[in-house]
Amino acid sequence: MVSTESLLEVLTIELQKQLNTIVEPSKVKGKTLFHYTDFGGLKGIIENQHLFATNSSFLNDRKEYSYGVGIFNDSALNIKKSSTSTIEKKLIDSFLELISEKNISTHYVTSFSSKGDLLSQWRAYANNGKGISIGFDAEKLAKSFEGKTENFFVKYKGQEETANLLLKASIDFYIKNKKKIESIKGTSASEFYKIASSQILEIIDNYVGLFKDNAFSEEKEYRFELRLDKDINRNRDLLFRSGRNNLLTPYL
Repeated sequence: MVSTESLLEVLTIELQKQLNTIVEPSKVKGKTLFHYTDFGGLKGIIENQHLFATNSSFLNDRKEYSYGVGIFNDSALNIKKSSTSTIEKKLIDSFLELISEKNISTHYVTSFSSKGDLLSQWRAYANNGKGISIGFDAEKLAKSFEGKTENFFVKYKGQEETANLLLKASIDFYIKNKKKIESIKGTSASEFYKIASSQILEIIDNYVGLFKDNAFSEEKEYRFELRLDKDINRNRDLLFRSGRNNLLTPYL
């Protein structure tokens, strides 16, 4: 007999394949990515062969995580508004209830820019112009993080359309597999909505960092993102450093 966990894992893999056709992998072959830092940061990178990944709630846009969550919240409301399906509306209501409580980021980000000489980046990250912009071979960098992180160019435009496609595909997928989930021993019809909405939120959370306010579009940001709630990363030790405005900033 198939367990709930096994079935949900299989369904997640199947759905992820579908969503990957909506968000195409970023093409980085032949590109250079730039990381702005001070000379202390450069020294640490070279000596330790490490890069910091900072919690996304402590980046230059402190509302970044909530911004991405808000994009999907609005998307759910839009889909519900145009829906004629009772099942779909119930599932969206369950999803909206869960996403309203999503206020803590488990995303850890290392940011780069496709532009190596941006005044805003010198000021923000490179000791007000006294630091350095390090160029990395993008393809080699991506390969070195393969299997450990998600990596992509941040999307500043077309956010609503992309979010709608991702969320609608996820909702349709779980409705299509409703009978499979309900057929598991001990799973009632009413529990389907709780299970499915939880799974949708989990997979949609992978794409929250894809969106950033258009006010930051000059950065042309490319990021490597690691999530602590994935099984492979749950036991990692969080580190802390003194960040901007004397905030204790969590990082990996």
